[in-house]
Formats: sequence, structure tokens, C-alpha cells
Amino acid sequence: MYPIKKLEGVEGAFFGVYDGHGGSWCANYLRDNLHELIFNDPYFPKHIKAAIRNAFLKAEREIIRNAIHEEETKRVGSCAVVVLIVGKYMYVANLGDSRVIISGYFDVLKLETTVRKYLDVQRIINQVKRTRSKE
Repeated sequence: MYPIKKLEGVEGAFFGVYDGHGGSWCANYLRDNLHELIFNDPYFPKHIKAAIRNAFLKAEREIIRNAIHEEETKRVGSCAVVVLIVGKYMYVANLGDSRVIISGYFDVLKLETTVRKYLDVQRIINQVKRTRSKE
């Protein structure tokens, strides 16, 4: 859990689980930075969905940039699932095959999105090509 300073009088909490693949570098990067990227996004806290999306995209660009230049990070990755609670609202985001299950006193709710593997892979390949062409 990470306390949120920008909410000014509204209770909030951030939770994240990161499952590294091929090593821990990427998961550690997300653990140390993703919440800050969300909270420092210009859309936070007025447009939280946009801030979360922007933070994931910024993190991805930084991870790809490192993968291009650092041999040890070329084959690493991470799934991520985050929950951001702001007042009475809960925002859930996931990347990869991680899922969220919310349980209450009597109910269990599985939150899941369909992974479009081909489109996700194509998006990453295009991002790498764009990053390489700028250097």
C-alpha cells in the first residue's frame, strides 16, 4: 500500500503486484516507479483513468529504452496488476496475464480483461521500432 499525498482530504490507497519474467529487473522498475508515474501525471487526480493509462505507457517506453541499451534487460518483462482506491471509487488495471479477484463478506468478483495477444505484441514491436528510429 502506498499513501497518496495529492488527494487532499480524500482517502486513497494504491496496491500493485508485479510478476517478473526472465528476471526481476522489470518488476522492480514497476514496483519502484509506476505509482509515482500515476501520481505525477498531469491528469491525476481529475482524470484517473487517463493518468493510469499514461503511466503504463511511460513505464513501457522506459523499459523498452533500457532493453535496447542494456544486455541484461533485453529479455525481461513483467505482468502487472494495480488497484487504486480514491474515496468510494476503485480503479483496477492489469497488463499481461495477472488478474484481480475481489472478495467481500459474501461475494467474490473476478475482474478480468481479454488479452489481445497479437495486438499487444504488434504494439510493442512498433514501439521498439519507433524508439530505435529516434536514436
